[in-house]
Amino acid sequence: MQLITVEELINYKILPFNIYTKGDKLLFPAGEVLTPGKFLQLRHIDVIYRNLQEEKVGQVSSQPVEEPAIQKPAAQKVSVSQDVAPVITSEKESAFDATDIKNTVAIINKESKIPADEQIRLKVFYENTVGDITKIDPDKILSRMKELRDKIQNDYTSVLDKAIYSSQFRLLGDYDRCHAINVAMLTAALSRKLGKPEDFIREITLAALLHDIGKICLPKNLVFKQGMTIQEQKLYQAHTKIGYNLIKNKMNLGERIAKVALEHHERNDGTGYPHGKSGDLISLESKIISVCNFFDNLTFNRTQHKINNTKEALKYMLEIGSKGFAIDILYTFVYMYNYDDTKAFEDMVM
Repeated sequence: MQLITVEELINYKILPFNIYTKGDKLLFPAGEVLTPGKFLQLRHIDVIYRNLQEEKVGQVSSQPVEEPAIQKPAAQKVSVSQDVAPVITSEKESAFDATDIKNTVAIINKESKIPADEQIRLKVFYENTVGDITKIDPDKILSRMKELRDKIQNDYTSVLDKAIYSSQFRLLGDYDRCHAINVAMLTAALSRKLGKPEDFIREITLAALLHDIGKICLPKNLVFKQGMTIQEQKLYQAHTKIGYNLIKNKMNLGERIAKVALEHHERNDGTGYPHGKSGDLISLESKIISVCNFFDNLTFNRTQHKINNTKEALKYMLEIGSKGFAIDILYTFVYMYNYDDTKAFEDMVM
């Protein structure tokens, strides 16, 4: 008998072995599809184990059959025509430039220094990429993410460096289409402000684009739900471990990038998740992205603390201070752009 945790089972889409609870009671047989609902059931069970002797006799593989099922987020305000052309039309053509946006309606940030058509293309390109993650080769997914990374680092460098306010390059609209890109752009700008070399910025910008990738394995209604139960919170928090597994084992990227997905909700005082790490136990890349991630969540009003503009968001982050963030990184971020950005978010919408 070998005890197994729910977190370990998250690595499987289809059970490759039987799992039992006390009294040798069979919970789910090998071959069972592990849906989010089944994970919630398992959260209520104290003891879960697998029978290694049974597996040896039956020659049941103990390796994951497949990664967790990945669900494409549904559109909220942005709709893309069903006959949108494939993102990649040829190996030589830029996937980003080939993205068809002619039938797309999207919210535009009129204050942004990024042209309106580019804002739309960024959203659609990202949506198409994560939406296809179960349908195409992981190498192609990674190739698209790297192209998006290069777009941010190369084409938008002048925008990021010359902006007076951070809102001048922020994407507005659907959180699930904008968040990762916003975090990546903020991360690139902050890393440059911290004096990091270009190879570090390339790597951390890619990590920022992938930091929330685990959420696409969760039920859509859970990702956007307010007021979760304790069980739902535990399942939601598992997106950090799922993301780590996807990046490390499916995309075959290094530990430094994968760790960001795992650690971006850790807090400097040790009260974060999933492992309650604190201080120097959290990687530098995770500390940087944690600041950018929290800021974008604040400006989308995805936290319990509601704000109306960028200045209020920065003020609140300063109030949290070293409890939540590495203080040197926080101060650099807060004063990276003009602090006095009081324009209401709704007034930025075109």
